[in-house]
Amino acid sequence: MTLKERPIVTNLDRLRLGDMSRSLRARWAWRGAGHVSQLERRMQRAAVVAAEAVGSDVVTMNSRVRARDIHSGRRETLTLVYHSDSGGLDGTVSVLTQLGNALLGARVGDVIVWEFRYGARELEIEQVIYQPEAAGHFDL
Repeated sequence: MTLKERPIVTNLDRLRLGDMSRSLRARWAWRGAGHVSQLERRMQRAAVVAAEAVGSDVVTMNSRVRARDIHSGRRETLTLVYHSDSGGLDGTVSVLTQLGNALLGARVGDVIVWEFRYGARELEIEQVIYQPEAAGHFDL
């Protein structure tokens, strides 16, 4: 199944991501505007739900997921994080990257597609290993 429905974003994530995008726009001026604009467009399209009501199969901020590359079959574990929390090779993915943007609001079973330097890549979300809302961690 490809991601066809509107992505789901919790009310808390939308608030925090809005604050982050405003802060980055003020700080980065033109340099990161494309990434911020892409995130803002995704949030405008998203269905906003209460953090307490989001399904445990939805990728929210700070969720850890297992995904499978559609073409190679390779599996990887990724954690969707705010830009300031992204690291190098630790499996964290900034929500400002194309991959991070595609992960936000996806559900188990969705195939996300994003462009990168060498073409397009497709990942199927196989499992949400950890989701803060499902664990009752609303302060992350």
